[in-house]
This record gives sequence, C-alpha cells and structure tokens, in this order.
Amino acid sequence: MRAYLRQPAQAIEEATPRTMEKYDQGHGCILYRTTIPAGPAGILEAAAVHDFGFVFLDGERIGVMDRRSGIYKLPLPERKKSVTLDILVEAVGHVNFGLEVHDRKGIQAPV
Repeated sequence: MRAYLRQPAQAIEEATPRTMEKYDQGHGCILYRTTIPAGPAGILEAAAVHDFGFVFLDGERIGVMDRRSGIYKLPLPERKKSVTLDILVEAVGHVNFGLEVHDRKGIQAPV
C-alpha cells in the first residue's frame, strides 16, 4: 500500500498503512493506494478510519468510512481484473481532552 503525502506528492511504500502522524502529517488529507487482485465480492474492513475515508475502486466511489457513525466496513464488488483501491482520508479536527487526547488521524490498521 502507498500513502501520498503533501505537495509534491511523494509515495511511501509500506506493507501496512500507518496513521498520518507516522508520516509527519497531522492534518489535511492523505491518500492510501494499493492494487487488489481479481476475485469474488467481499468486505473491506479497517480497525478504524479517523475521520472520513472516501473509498474508490478504479476511481469510482464505492462508499465512505465514517468515524462519527463507526462505519469501518464496506462491501467490495466482484472484480474481473485487478483494480486500484484508493482510500482518501480527511482529518477534520483533533480531540484535545480526555481519553482521546492522542487523536491519531488516517487509517488505523489492520485493514
């Protein structure tokens, strides 16, 4: 999976997606991209996505992962060929008190 950071876009190859802070970015948007092989319909699931994750297959939006409603699972359609999976995560704001004071943004692995 690749994570695309600030301008100029710089891809970082990682086996497991990390939070935005691990890429020295605590605000804005980050794009996670990978290729998934052809296969039957299934489920895409992340431990969590902070705050919104807009999910695309070959550029077509298939759903949104949303921290507010706790939606971290989306159906993946059957794929006749390999496709590009993009998850564009938008960080909306940080909790600055209580148990969530260390409010990490981006994809919370595993995916």
